[in-house]
Amino acid sequence: MTISRKWITALTAAVLAAGTLTAASSATAATGPAAQSSCYLAQSTAYPGFEGNNLHCAPRAGAAAYYEPDGNEHWSNVMGTFSGSQREFFCWKEGATHSGGNNVWYKSWADEPSVGHGFSIGYVKSTDVYTGDTHPYPGLRHC
Repeated sequence: MTISRKWITALTAAVLAAGTLTAASSATAATGPAAQSSCYLAQSTAYPGFEGNNLHCAPRAGAAAYYEPDGNEHWSNVMGTFSGSQREFFCWKEGATHSGGNNVWYKSWADEPSVGHGFSIGYVKSTDVYTGDTHPYPGLRHC
């Protein structure tokens, strides 16, 4: 049974198109979406010790929460990672300058604790929280 040249050409075009879509999706996931208008400040009592006007916003899926806002990726310093779903950020703090070109870090509970840690609260780079280009987020308290 011979495969026609037309069929091979069509199959090749479909595979290339799928690869292009996958590459485009990967690029979006790596850099994240543009500013999300769904970010907002709201009073919260959900987290004891972090009550108040918290930022509700989505972080980049896979972003790390660090023990301190220094970006030190040693295993003991990464408290957990974020799933990308909207969550509460309690406050912001100055720390090490990161790939986003500023030194603003947001504090929250990560979705997935790192091995060895019983809790997953930590700081995430401001550019991993999709608030737009203004950091810190206006009205969010300083840690």
